[in-house]
Amino acid sequence: MPYVRMRKEDPNGDFGRNTRQRQVIQAVIKEGASVSSLTNFSTIFKAIGDNVKTNLTFEQMVDIQKNYKAAGSNIQQMEIKGKGTTINGIYYLQIPQDEQLHVQNELRA
Repeated sequence: MPYVRMRKEDPNGDFGRNTRQRQVIQAVIKEGASVSSLTNFSTIFKAIGDNVKTNLTFEQMVDIQKNYKAAGSNIQQMEIKGKGTTINGIYYLQIPQDEQLHVQNELRA
């Protein structure tokens, strides 16, 4: 699944990859919410193939879908602001203290 894994070729780097991963997760939630997707689960699992690994059983996945499908219509996203820097060849997003407090307060709310 190069679409969700690519980051070096993306002008937004890891942030672009994160956006694409959110898009895929939201599409999976939306598709999973439909009754027809449960009847076609073998086709869906075949298409996913070796790209997804999980220790959940099929029954557990159905249970999650059944009990949390309403959550798919209430997804909230938040972007953390910071300054990118590279230290010893590794990219880090340095988050200022005021932004950390803002995120903590949002999560608590």
